[in-house]
Amino acid sequence: MEFSSLYFLYLFLPLTLLAYFLVPSLRLKNIVLLAASLLFYAMGQPVYVLLLVGLSYANFAMARCIRPGKRNTLLLPVVVNLAVLGLFKYLDFFLGIFGITVADGGVMLAALRGFAFRSPTSALPLGLSFYAFQVISYVADVYRGKVKAERSFFNLLLYLSMFPKMMQGPIVRYEQVARQLMDRRTTP
Repeated sequence: MEFSSLYFLYLFLPLTLLAYFLVPSLRLKNIVLLAASLLFYAMGQPVYVLLLVGLSYANFAMARCIRPGKRNTLLLPVVVNLAVLGLFKYLDFFLGIFGITVADGGVMLAALRGFAFRSPTSALPLGLSFYAFQVISYVADVYRGKVKAERSFFNLLLYLSMFPKMMQGPIVRYEQVARQLMDRRTTP
């Protein structure tokens, strides 16, 4: 879904704002924002919501194992996120190098007649580049000791999946929003 679409402007955004302002507590407001963010993402490509949530959980777990100043604890989350990004962006290119070609919406191995499998890169997940670099900035900040690893998976998922920035950014550092996830005021 695009921000300039009539569906977003006249249905999704007003309903999200209405639900946000109708619920009384900050916890419920965060639930509304997370639900709207996951729904927004699902409207573009429903299957990739599982990827988003799964990667977020993996990064949540890996960030909790990071020890500030211990470089080897930072390596795994960076490699995992760049590998996922590389898989979706460049798999078709690398398969082509080895004689595996994209055919009919799937990948066909020329040497094995009749064997075909669907390429995961047939549709790039929305905002995957922003997501990957944002989560890398988060784990890097945990490594540098700028922030502590988030103790709530819910809060980290909300930070990573927030729909207004998911497709077009900007990349917002966790330290800039961490406090606002737990304490914020909305004024006219």
